[in-house]
Amino acid sequence: MGYYATGSGNITFKVLPEDVYDKIKDTLNATFEYDGERTFKTPYGECTYFDIWTDEKYYQEEVEETLNTVAALADIESGELCYHGEDDSLWRFVWRNGKWQEENGEVIYSTGFSNPTIVTDAFRMYLEKTLPALEPEKVREFLVQDCGLCESDLNALGVAGL
Repeated sequence: MGYYATGSGNITFKVLPEDVYDKIKDTLNATFEYDGERTFKTPYGECTYFDIWTDEKYYQEEVEETLNTVAALADIESGELCYHGEDDSLWRFVWRNGKWQEENGEVIYSTGFSNPTIVTDAFRMYLEKTLPALEPEKVREFLVQDCGLCESDLNALGVAGL
């Protein structure tokens, strides 16, 4: 039995061959609506990107099966699918450490910092001063894989272009 939930997110791959792209597109289409970009350029090279969303009944097993099937078809660079349920619950699936991980969410209006803007700006300045000496792909890998940040986290910190 399912209940209504709204979900949206994205999955990014390295450039996919046409046959793999079509398989992923068909797999996603069975569970979600999607917008697929064949390729696009990022600072790190070319990628294939899918925006996905749904606004229907949520069936956890179907969603997990679809995400795992897509992961088996090609190497995922990054992915996140966030849900908001009819009972106001929040959860997401995040691609981390080579697998989809489900996380429950909550809205937090205070970060606990005396001034979150100053903390964010200080972190951004630190990165800007240290990044030239580091390999950007290693920094991004550390922030995403080791620290557990997702694309929206990187955007909020102002370092999404790493």
